[in-house]
Amino acid sequence: MTGWPLVFNGNTYTEAMFAGNGYADSLPKLLRDVASHTAQLYQSPSTTSILVAGSGDVTLTVALNKTFAKGQPIRIARTSDPTAIWMTGSCVDYTTSTGVLAVRRSASAGSGTHADWTVSVDGGAGPQGPTGPIGTTPPIATSTAATLTIQLGTTPSFTLADDLPLLPGAFLLLTATSDPTKWMFGQIAGKTGTSMTLDAQGINGSGSPSGWTVQLIGPRGIPGPTGPAGGLSLAQVQAAIVAF
Repeated sequence: MTGWPLVFNGNTYTEAMFAGNGYADSLPKLLRDVASHTAQLYQSPSTTSILVAGSGDVTLTVALNKTFAKGQPIRIARTSDPTAIWMTGSCVDYTTSTGVLAVRRSASAGSGTHADWTVSVDGGAGPQGPTGPIGTTPPIATSTAATLTIQLGTTPSFTLADDLPLLPGAFLLLTATSDPTKWMFGQIAGKTGTSMTLDAQGINGSGSPSGWTVQLIGPRGIPGPTGPAGGLSLAQVQAAIVAF
């Protein structure tokens, strides 16, 4: 083997250290130092003061002769709190002779302005995961056995057979089970569990039916334009003149 001595991670290795059985002790140490040396090529401390942000370009000074290259994913983590304060992005440019590194940030965590950073090559984004299953469709209809009087305004509280996942303000149509031509339309005025009250804004029919179908529907449309004023036809005018 040529090129002796070898220096990795600040440790020097000579050919004699590997003679005979010496490799059994020296080789593991050399491999650890090679791995550490290689890792250091892809990271560096930086004391540049930076405001944490999730986007925008930032320039900082790192060590000389690192292996940062354009397009590489970069992670800038606060040395004293790397899991809570960090920024990630991609290398825009790096000058080996000056240590000036430009990074285009794309995500961040934490806040504040700090000047103790560890800059390293980050892992690239993985492929998009599979599409999750389609969620269950919430129920949009149920029933109530309550006896309700058909009238405008807020109804007494009644209990649903099944809980609809709705909030006050949602629009419902209550149709009498015994006579579908009788109905009340309005918004949920209040709801606790399966009990609710309805603010009826439109009705049809009369009486106090027992048993209703309860359906989620869209809101009432806006009123249409007012029609033109009526007038007398020509025949009506002529008839009026003759009568006069």
